[in-house]
Amino acid sequence: MSDGADATADEVEAERTLKGLAYVCAHLDEISAALSDDAVGNDGTVALERLRSALRGDGDLAGPLGDIHHAMLRAGDALGVYGHSRRVFQPLPGVDRDQPLEVVYRCPVGRCPRADPGPAVTPPRCGFTGETLRRERL
Repeated sequence: MSDGADATADEVEAERTLKGLAYVCAHLDEISAALSDDAVGNDGTVALERLRSALRGDGDLAGPLGDIHHAMLRAGDALGVYGHSRRVFQPLPGVDRDQPLEVVYRCPVGRCPRADPGPAVTPPRCGFTGETLRRERL
């Protein structure tokens, strides 16, 4: 993707969607619990199911993620899906935060940019498919 000023609106939205998907995947249990509360209503759990369905095929991810974001806001999460993916801290000098560690675990279906550092004793699992994340050496 392009840097800053020359990034198109579509590129910015695509990156936002990918980061949101990575956040939801990594925190699916907590999000599901928060959205299952009766005070939130059924919209959040329906949006999670729509997102699961979209991930199984080649469907739109932005719509269900937006619905999950708004449901999380209604549930009291002040950052929702997208606020958690913003970087509000500065990396240490000499550390390239865009380059993962040597061993990482990645999305088993290749649709999300999640990259958990490894090696872990028990590899993490995708919250949506239940599959073990792919181990890659970089």
